[in-house]
Amino acid sequence: MGLLQPESGLIVWMVLAFGVVFFLLVKYGFPAITGMVEKQRKYVEDSMQAAEEANARLAGIQKSSEALLAETRVKQAEIMRQAQELREEMLKQAREEARAEGARQMEEMRRRMEAERAQAMRRMRDEIVSLSVGIASRLLNRELESSEAQAGLIDEMLEKTSFPDKKPTV
Repeated sequence: MGLLQPESGLIVWMVLAFGVVFFLLVKYGFPAITGMVEKQRKYVEDSMQAAEEANARLAGIQKSSEALLAETRVKQAEIMRQAQELREEMLKQAREEARAEGARQMEEMRRRMEAERAQAMRRMRDEIVSLSVGIASRLLNRELESSEAQAGLIDEMLEKTSFPDKKPTV
């Protein structure tokens, strides 16, 4: 027989071998293959679902982080405003304290100057009194006959008296 026309015995054995192989494939091969395909499909579906859930969570996290960032910016602005107000209040208080301290020191200086002026006036008055008493006692001790002699005596007394800046003129 030729190559293109098989004999009937060969066809029976080929059908029988095909049947056995087909039976083994149906019994053991196809379930394993379909099980692996089903596992792979389930894995892909689970992965897709997990990815969708992750995207949803990521979107939620992104929204919450944007809200948190906005809230943080608002709080930061409030803190900066409060810090500015506190700074201005502290500067105002420091200026008021400096003004009060300056006024207190000026009042103290004015009192001191007034006391020193009063003390200087008392000393000057005491010095004038003592000079006047000295001149009067010398004049009384001496008898003067003329007004020229009196003027000379006064000039002499004044020269003996120490005036640091001025010389007396009569």
